[in-house]
Amino acid sequence: MNKAVLKQLRDRYMSEQKILCTGNPNREYTIAHAVKQVFPSADFISLSNGWDLRGELTEFKKKIQTYNIFINASLIENGCQLRLLNAAADVLKYGHLFNVGSCTEYQPDNRREYADSKRELRDRSLELYSYRLRTTHIVLGGLQDPEHPNWMPADRVADTIKWI
Repeated sequence: MNKAVLKQLRDRYMSEQKILCTGNPNREYTIAHAVKQVFPSADFISLSNGWDLRGELTEFKKKIQTYNIFINASLIENGCQLRLLNAAADVLKYGHLFNVGSCTEYQPDNRREYADSKRELRDRSLELYSYRLRTTHIVLGGLQDPEHPNWMPADRVADTIKWI
C-alpha cells in the first residue's frame, strides 16, 4: 500500500476520538479526573468500576479494540503500565498511546523498582512509535493535591494531551 492510501486509512480511523483512560475520574487531583473534564466522552477503567488490571489482560484487549486513544495514566503496580502498553499495541491497528511517566525515571537510586518500571515504560513507548501507532511518553513530577498546592495541576496534563 502506498503512503497516500495509508494516510487516508489512518485519517478515517482517527477522525473520531474514542478515548480510554486508566484511573477513577471521580477521584479529585488525578489525571483521570482531569481527562474527564477535558474529554467528557472518554471512558475509564479502574478498580472503582470493576477493572482489575493487575492480572490477565484478555478482557482489556477486547475492550481496547474499540478505542483509538489510550491514556495509560495510573500506576497500578510496578510493571502494569508496561503490560497495558504492550497489550494495547498488540491489538490496535491505528491509534495514539499516551503513557504517563515520572521524573523519578532520571533518579536511579530513588525508589528503584518504581524508577525501573517507569524507564521500561518510556523505552518501550519509544520502541513502539510508528506511523500507524503513535506513542507519547509524558514525564511528570508531582501533581497538585491539598498537601502540595504548588505542584502541577492535573488539568495541565489533560490539556497537553488534547494539544498533542
